[in-house]
Amino acid sequence: MSAKRYTHQQINKSLSKPFLLYIFALPFILSVIMALFALNIKAFIFNGLGMVLYMGVLYLSNKGFSQENIYHQSILAKAPKIPYKLLSALLLSIVVFYTSFMISHKSLIESLFVSMVSLLGYYLYYGFDPKGDKLKNFGDISSEFVLQTIQEASSKLEFIKFPCRYQKIFIKSKSR
Repeated sequence: MSAKRYTHQQINKSLSKPFLLYIFALPFILSVIMALFALNIKAFIFNGLGMVLYMGVLYLSNKGFSQENIYHQSILAKAPKIPYKLLSALLLSIVVFYTSFMISHKSLIESLFVSMVSLLGYYLYYGFDPKGDKLKNFGDISSEFVLQTIQEASSKLEFIKFPCRYQKIFIKSKSR
């Protein structure tokens, strides 16, 4: 038996997180298609608006998950300035209220209750946005300077790793 070298690999769990949100998009899509085939313009407009709002929830959630993933993978990081997951949860609550009250014609109390349950469920399943900065005390050097230096070094390493992207630019400029 030979020993294998251990290589630590970060598994990108944030890409599988919004799976449930995509499943809940299916009723919106189906309702828009059914209203279109039934030539019910009012239902098509209301369901279409709900679907567009829900696509906004998906967009904000994906942005928030990628932001959170970058935050957790880096050793030194500032907390995200824009809480995309919070905005997504609030928009989801608005979409659920709109769908329940305007489209399904439920009472105001029922719609508010379902809306609050969706807000709570989003937070229980997906969690909160990172709030604290992951910065260390470097003595006389500020954390901002360290983050800026790391970002510049990363961009230079990107240039070194993938010179073929930039090589075409240099070859074209030399041939002219």
